[in-house]
Amino acid sequence: MTITRRLGAPFGRCIDTSTPLRFTFDGAVVEGVAGDTLASALVAAGHWTLSRSFKYHRPRGPMSFDGLEANTLVTLDGEPSVFADRVALRQGMQVRSQNVYGTLRYDAGRTLELISRFLPPGFYYRAFYRPRISWRLWEKVIRRMAGLGALDPEAGAIRPEKAYLHADVAVVGGGPAGLSAALAAADRGAEVVLVDEGPALGGSLLFRRVEPDRARTDALLRDLVDRVRAHRGIRIYERTVASGFFADQWMALLTEAGLVKLRARATIVAGGTVDQVHPFRGNDRPGVVFGRGAERLLGLYGVVPGRVAVIATASDAGYGLALHLADAGGAVGLIAECRGSVP
Repeated sequence: MTITRRLGAPFGRCIDTSTPLRFTFDGAVVEGVAGDTLASALVAAGHWTLSRSFKYHRPRGPMSFDGLEANTLVTLDGEPSVFADRVALRQGMQVRSQNVYGTLRYDAGRTLELISRFLPPGFYYRAFYRPRISWRLWEKVIRRMAGLGALDPEAGAIRPEKAYLHADVAVVGGGPAGLSAALAAADRGAEVVLVDEGPALGGSLLFRRVEPDRARTDALLRDLVDRVRAHRGIRIYERTVASGFFADQWMALLTEAGLVKLRARATIVAGGTVDQVHPFRGNDRPGVVFGRGAERLLGLYGVVPGRVAVIATASDAGYGLALHLADAGGAVGLIAECRGSVP
């Protein structure tokens, strides 16, 4: 399958369109480019449906493009439940959808929606215990349908590396606030560890309209990132997830190589904000994305998320997204202002 036309600069900041990469998705060959994630490459090739929901097997697609929802879980080279929007694309990957009976497009599990009125949210499966003999039947069915993905019992054991690290200050988040905090601490002589899970340092500066003039945003981004990378007092962990903060001031860092147990005297969390989906019928369908997800798709991977956009917003960020889409050549059919009036 050929790739969708990618946008040029200043869009697609993380990709290199001169280096195509091929992989398979449910047996079909898909082509992305260097710098893509699995999710961005699939969406650019027209694959908006990546998975099926756990209970009713409804179609699901990426919303945040930042690993914030289970919609992008796939099986990658035999490993189940991998976030497609967090994995960097590599040549020859073999990707399969999960939680389907048949194919992703024609999933027999979708028939469960016919009895959805009898399986509401929070339904207690212990109801199948009566009559008692019926549980022998239902247990096999429920166990077969539970979980996401399948483990290969023949797969060898994975023994990731584990390391220990100490610092004066730990900063979680590589956006403008996190970069500024790391510089402020390091300039005062502290040993700083900066942790960021994104594809590149900069956070929202990589894809948002912070200033009306994009050149001013780019200048701010370059200044902060260059100063952080050049500072001897700052150690950077990129593509690293801070998965937990525990007693005795230790933080679990999940890197591509394994686990790092970090202990710091002080911790600064600059994780930014997370969008919330508006409550409306069909808000879980593929093609419904968060505003920041659309901006990431444009700014990082150079893909316009659809032909005509309908934006529902409860903040001024929705109007910035509309301008961003217009700059990329996209069309905005409607802006639904959820605050009642435009401030």
